[in-house]
Amino acid sequence: MNIRQAWLWLNNIDGIGNKKISILLGVFDSPLDIFNAKEQDLKQVMGLRLRDILEIEKSKERFDVKKFEEYLFENEIKYISIQDKDYPKALKNIYEPPHILYYKGTLPKKEDTMLGVVGSRNCSEYGKKAAYNISKSLAESNVTIVSGMAIGIDTCAHRGSLDGKGKTFAILGCGVDICYPKSNAELMKEIIKNGAVISEYSPKTQPLPQMFPARNRIISGMSRGVLVVEAAEKSGSLITVDQALEQGRDIFAIPGDITSSLSSGTNNIIKQGAALVTSYKDILLNFGIIEIKTNPSDKAMISDSRENIKDNIKENIKENIKENNNFDKLLDEDEKIVYSCIDLKNSHIDDIVNKSKMGISKMQHLLTMLELKGVIKQLPGKRFERLM
Repeated sequence: MNIRQAWLWLNNIDGIGNKKISILLGVFDSPLDIFNAKEQDLKQVMGLRLRDILEIEKSKERFDVKKFEEYLFENEIKYISIQDKDYPKALKNIYEPPHILYYKGTLPKKEDTMLGVVGSRNCSEYGKKAAYNISKSLAESNVTIVSGMAIGIDTCAHRGSLDGKGKTFAILGCGVDICYPKSNAELMKEIIKNGAVISEYSPKTQPLPQMFPARNRIISGMSRGVLVVEAAEKSGSLITVDQALEQGRDIFAIPGDITSSLSSGTNNIIKQGAALVTSYKDILLNFGIIEIKTNPSDKAMISDSRENIKDNIKENIKENIKENNNFDKLLDEDEKIVYSCIDLKNSHIDDIVNKSKMGISKMQHLLTMLELKGVIKQLPGKRFERLM
């Protein structure tokens, strides 16, 4: 087994995700060293459970790397590890970058200016038109669009970029050999020809709810900034905003109808400091692609306010729940149990699992739902804190 094959093996061990790979690579120099490690060596790694070690040992015999490589070749799937020189530099510098990326198509170049575009699946015609038109104009100005290929805003952003003769990249919450949703099969083919579909998940991996918040960090991580087109107050798109803030990215938002719940999230983050966008030129100005021709002091209006947005989003969540007195209605019974298991400061996922007596798979789903509902936040090191 060579080093590239070792990356494939490491990425396909049951129960060993991105965070545990980070733990292993903190002890061993490379995936090949992990493969060659003896069981007693693995037992010395803090953060690994006995069942993790057993899975690692079993996978050494079970994983057929040659067969896996054949599948990749037959399906025109390429891959890159975080140690490769062509791994996206901006993504490499985020918290918990994916250790391996599978892709179909061509990865972005170092000089590409990239913008993440996110928004609601259940969007309005106004949202669709705004996402399409701005993405098209940006593509014509050599800005590359990054999104998630979901129905709604994502689809319109990709389509606009393609019609603007630009490149576009879709970050998937499943394997790159799976089209999700199936209705985007033709769009996926076009994206592969004019960019790439990319995923940290191994081929054949089916889409699951907990995978999408994780993939959102890649959308923002690969981008210079993130544009929110249309998002409700509890939209998953706002998780991407939070991740983008943590990564130091610029936040842009298109204002929406004040009478529509679909626009409440975007309108709120504008009030909290996100740069208001009414034209693609607003983003070009922020990126320095075109120069401002009016009063230079106007540039201050486009400056980012990352910490201000982050603090205000948290306070807005608290006030909204307090004012409406709807906390009990917001969570189902299992979610209330999990929430109660998180200490007032913060708790590690292992402690939450032990207190709740729930399985890890169910726990991951419930934590994702609590995060989507805006009542908890994930911290580095698999820790979670309450937002109220």
